[in-house]
This record gives sequence, structure tokens and C-alpha cells, in this order.
Amino acid sequence: MVLEKKNNLLRCLVQIGVPSFFYLSGCTVTFFNCERKGFCKFLFDKTVSLLLPFIILLHTVLMLRLYMAQDYEDFTRPDGINIENDFGVYYMKMWPQLIMKMSWLWFLMALYLDCLVVYPILAWTQRRYKNEPLGFQDAQLAFAQIFIFAIYAYLNIFLLGDKTAYEW
Repeated sequence: MVLEKKNNLLRCLVQIGVPSFFYLSGCTVTFFNCERKGFCKFLFDKTVSLLLPFIILLHTVLMLRLYMAQDYEDFTRPDGINIENDFGVYYMKMWPQLIMKMSWLWFLMALYLDCLVVYPILAWTQRRYKNEPLGFQDAQLAFAQIFIFAIYAYLNIFLLGDKTAYEW
């Protein structure tokens, strides 16, 4: 009975953990002054704080984790069957399919993309809060939002295809 309650509590904490991370990240984004700093500064900050660690961890920590787990997990093997003992050869074989095996690093990539999608909404909200009239800048923000969604859709549908449905 006690063990069952602990398991239920653990499940509950896991289910609210990821949404809580996104919520807290969204709260910190709202402190960015869009009018004064602009999109280029926002993009640079998010690239340095989210995308750069994602790329570095993908090629170091995750690659080592996949290499060392070949004995236990079939999906960590380059061809899915044979174990590759030479790390250099393993790295070259795994590099093209590495993004599909990103494991726990999906959070950094998802948060980076979410921040890019949210920026036009954030800038528009800040302009509405100051009671500024609708103008050309609002049209630019709307077009930026459409452009970002189009790029995101292109990356998901055409580059990754149906693989995202079962491999992520």
C-alpha cells in the first residue's frame, strides 16, 4: 500500500516535471525587452544558451553514452545489429543518424524552437502592454510568426519525415 502511494506520487511528479520546465523557461523569457534589444540579440542569446550546449552535448556526452551502450541496446548500434568497437568508425557511422537518437537532449532543442516561436508573440504583447497602436511593426511580427512556423514545419515534415512519429 505504501509502495503503491510512493509510485503514484513519483508518476505525478514526472508528469508535471516537463511542463514545469517549459513554464519556468517561459516565465524567464518574458523579462526580455524586445523593443530595446531586438530579435538578433534574442536569437544570439538563445543560440548561445540553448543550441550551442545542445550541439556540444550531442557530440560528446550522448555519443559516448550510445557507444558504451552497444552491448545492451540494439538502437545504439550503427546498423542495429553489429557492435562497432572502434570509436572513430562508430562516430562516422552514427553521425548522420545522431539527431534521431538525441535522447534526453530533446528538451534543449524543443525549448530553443519554442523560444523562436514565442518571440513575435512576446514582442506583440509588450507593445500591447504599452498601449501602442497597431502598425507596421505588428505586421512584421505576424509575418515573422508565420515564417518561423513554416521553417519549423519544413524541418519536421520534409527533413525528418515520418521518422519523428516512432523514433523520437
